[in-house]
Amino acid sequence: MGGTILLFLAQSAVGERPQAVRVGNNTSSSITLSTGAPQGCVLSPLLFTLLTHDCTTTYITNHMVKFADDTTLVGLITKDDETHYRKEVDLLTTWCRDNNLLLNAHPATTASASPGYTQTKLDLQPPLSSKRKNDITQGIVDFIAQDMRPISVVEGKGFKHLLNILEPAYTAPARQTVMHALTAKYDGIKEKVLELIQHSEALNLTTDMWTSLRMESYMTVTAHVIDGDWKQQTLVLEAHTGENIATRLSEVADAFGIPGAKRVSVVCDNAANMALCMETLKESDEWPDVQGVRCVGHFKKGHKAKAGLKQKQEQQNVIKH
Repeated sequence: MGGTILLFLAQSAVGERPQAVRVGNNTSSSITLSTGAPQGCVLSPLLFTLLTHDCTTTYITNHMVKFADDTTLVGLITKDDETHYRKEVDLLTTWCRDNNLLLNAHPATTASASPGYTQTKLDLQPPLSSKRKNDITQGIVDFIAQDMRPISVVEGKGFKHLLNILEPAYTAPARQTVMHALTAKYDGIKEKVLELIQHSEALNLTTDMWTSLRMESYMTVTAHVIDGDWKQQTLVLEAHTGENIATRLSEVADAFGIPGAKRVSVVCDNAANMALCMETLKESDEWPDVQGVRCVGHFKKGHKAKAGLKQKQEQQNVIKH
């Protein structure tokens, strides 16, 4: 049989073929497939034989039994010498990789069939679909964003080992890929936040500052609004290094389109720099009606103070500290 005829048969049976599903008198719409051999096709066994004809054993002490979705390799081990058998497994693994066939999480499951014989079963599976890859990548991005994990987690050996157990055909994304995905996620969420702020009548801003272990100063700005369903929404607008607090607060409010009339209050701690910040904001035309609200101090002592705080937390149904 000539090569041209073989190519014609393969392309006709596998490439660009319409396929539909029929149940009783009902037939689905058809889609065009370009991979895989159709079930029940008389050419499928012939094509399988032709396409795997070069997948053979190299050593006479080994024997291979081929099926459509799994392959069994049997080898004769003499005097505990597994050299030829192990090389055969490596050659089969290479052949699968070169032909776009991926092995499962345990590529070689070895068992002793009888004294002197060893059998290895290799379960093959097709490559991951683009949708499955994207779903896993998006799941990793959500995990990093929601749990506030460092982006470098995708480079960790333990994380990659976990992915290999869960989905061996998936490769952990590069840090740059995660960065782009996080940026896109941020832009999408920011649009929703902007819409919620624009539809609110007023909002309260909370700000706090802290110093990292590297002695870097940071400031977080959080907005609290009541939505159309009368539910409180807490939105972290930005976490940024704080050099000039009042200026940065104004920049964040402007970036999210919060007009001066809606800037009703700012909750902050009792530090001297925050007191100066409130004085600066009240003198600004952009914050005409703002009220500075000092947050409650840390309760380390005092039964009465603790009881009062607990009562307020119960009334507002918030987490107790």
